[in-house]
Amino acid sequence: MLPESQRKPERYINSEVNLNKLPARAFAFHLNGISSRFGALRSDGINNWDLSVAKQWKLAERFTLRFQTQFLNTFNHVTFNAPNLTSTNTAFGTVTSESSLPRTIRWGLRI
Repeated sequence: MLPESQRKPERYINSEVNLNKLPARAFAFHLNGISSRFGALRSDGINNWDLSVAKQWKLAERFTLRFQTQFLNTFNHVTFNAPNLTSTNTAFGTVTSESSLPRTIRWGLRI
């Protein structure tokens, strides 16, 4: 695995390791050819902040006006999925998708 400072979606792990990339021989020497540590790789941790702001006004004795806004994934951080770990795949060691949703803003007004 690469140090965190060198990781990027195009090269998340060191893909130049000595793996047999021929599909017919990929698992000929399974225990010697493929590291047993691949199963320990995980995707990025979740870095998601949600924020809510509300203000309430008393209009009359029986009526209240409430304004509320919610920011889901406030800072719009991206969470990537785990890298491709199929040694015979041309995308080996790359991250090809993300699991987070973009920032969402919801507004509400209630009487």
